[in-house]
Amino acid sequence: MGSGKSTVGKKVARLLDRPFVDADVALVEQTGRTVAEWFADGEPAFRRAEAGLLATLLGADEPTVIAAGGGVVVADENRKRLSEPSVTVVLLDAEPAFLASRAKAKPHRPLLADDPLAVLTRLHGERDGWYREVADVVVAVRPAHEAGERPKWNLAEQIVTALAERGEAPSLDTVIARKPTASASDSTSAGPSERPAEGTTKRTAKGTARRPDEPTMGTAEGTAEGTAGGTRA
Repeated sequence: MGSGKSTVGKKVARLLDRPFVDADVALVEQTGRTVAEWFADGEPAFRRAEAGLLATLLGADEPTVIAAGGGVVVADENRKRLSEPSVTVVLLDAEPAFLASRAKAKPHRPLLADDPLAVLTRLHGERDGWYREVADVVVAVRPAHEAGERPKWNLAEQIVTALAERGEAPSLDTVIARKPTASASDSTSAGPSERPAEGTTKRTAKGTARRPDEPTMGTAEGTAEGTAGGTRA
């Protein structure tokens, strides 16, 4: 919540030419119920639905970048799935105060209905250990924003570089070289060399047709100096 996992995930997917799935959006599409409606039946009901969706997403044949919800690590079965060798989890790490300054209460964030800072601080204390338990890659969010321009692209490029170092993606230079050149003044959705726009959990899902032995990458989100992000690659 507030780490930018959905936007960063879309950019990672674009850089790697892989599909992108926002788990919260997918849950609504699959069940016809919003996150807030699920929570109206109690958090356990939502967590069960979330776990079922995660299993489905991680079981897909095509490597996919997945933006998973911040509470995905709460369930033991989810942490086991995120720890599998075929899944790569990226943690977008940020402290609660920074996340609270960016996260606003929205229908898909029922837990932030009251005091965002207090809630995010509490959730960080409860979940940070779980995030780090499943995370394969940890990327600090705040420095990218403090550095100035294109913070979301900066984060996406850091993730691709980390995946390349793990042998799970082409090098960033290779990725940029194969993209069509475009304007350098991006702010929303294109890749680093197509800059007209700005825009990933331990192997949670990676996208793009993958080899039989290619892992998955995904994004979950933490809260504190943490927000988890991942991509099923």
